[in-house]
Amino acid sequence: MVSPNKNADLGALLERLLAADVTFVLVGGLAAVAQGAPTTTFDVDIVPALDKENIERLDQVLRELNAYYRRPDSRIIPVDAHALARGGHHLLVTELGALDILATIEKQQGYEDLAQGCESIEFRGYQLSVLTLQQMLSLKADSSHEKDQQLVALLRAMLAGGADDE
Repeated sequence: MVSPNKNADLGALLERLLAADVTFVLVGGLAAVAQGAPTTTFDVDIVPALDKENIERLDQVLRELNAYYRRPDSRIIPVDAHALARGGHHLLVTELGALDILATIEKQQGYEDLAQGCESIEFRGYQLSVLTLQQMLSLKADSSHEKDQQLVALLRAMLAGGADDE
């Protein structure tokens, strides 16, 4: 889990990505929060389109935000477009907070898979593609991780209309 950064501004981080025309689907805790989930998160999780032009735009934003890989030691390894283009998971620190760039999430779902059913919401004048609560539930339902099971219970309550009762 990412430690909270007192200077983190996850909204500004999202806005920078959107302003640079980076194509992605917002997933994870912030996607749930964006749809009204009463939970907290300390990072932005995205699944980007992996085409060359999008990776170049993403790389430019990451350079502007002085992004580097989160590591258990103090070594700073900056991000580069070649690493991003290879896919995988890139767990980063930026000037605006933690950013997890994921080529795929559960069930090996990548951008093309997720974008088909995602929700588009208005965010600071931009259209933000967000994994729906139903998609999250479908992807997390079989997880054995405690954190995921807590999210599954919350999502089920929200989808049943009972989140306000908690």
